[in-house]
Amino acid sequence: MDIQMPIMNGYETTKAIRNLKNKNKDIPIIALTASALVDEKKKVLEVGMNEHLSKPFSPDQLRKVIEDVLLETENELTLFKLDQAYYDEFYGNDISFKKEMLQIFLKNISDEMSQLKLAVDSHDHQMVYQVAHKNKSSFLMAGLSKLEPFLKEIEELARKEIDDYTNLANELLNAMPSAIDSIIKEINRQDDKMPYS
Repeated sequence: MDIQMPIMNGYETTKAIRNLKNKNKDIPIIALTASALVDEKKKVLEVGMNEHLSKPFSPDQLRKVIEDVLLETENELTLFKLDQAYYDEFYGNDISFKKEMLQIFLKNISDEMSQLKLAVDSHDHQMVYQVAHKNKSSFLMAGLSKLEPFLKEIEELARKEIDDYTNLANELLNAMPSAIDSIIKEINRQDDKMPYS
């Protein structure tokens, strides 16, 4: 992203992209600037860009920055960010209870999401509503507060018998593998914290 673009500069364009209401808002953005100043780099990161490259730059420098940004983005996508603040509030220091609840969630979630997919594909509003409603609290308890609003919206649309929940359900289902991986890692972290008997 060239910082000195006409009409809308790179800062304004980045802010507009980051405020989009779709998946494109998270697209990696690399700032291309004429300045190598630390303040400039700080400013591009503050507006939501991923990295900074000052001109002139070589093809190898550009390739390296792109590879670094893509690797960082891939790592962020692979590891879904769980709601640690909710964990602290709900479970406190009760590691065994937290582990038990996360294991119950993992045991049931595959069947629940299969039911949701089947209901969405067959436009069964009642079943979509029931599955979304039933899973809202378990998503919170599992630390998936970022995904729980999807269930709320799906539930509301299904209650009104509006078919617009298909895309939301697909986004939710697509996010589940990385969310499940993160929960498994969280359980393993709890194992490391548990005292040996």
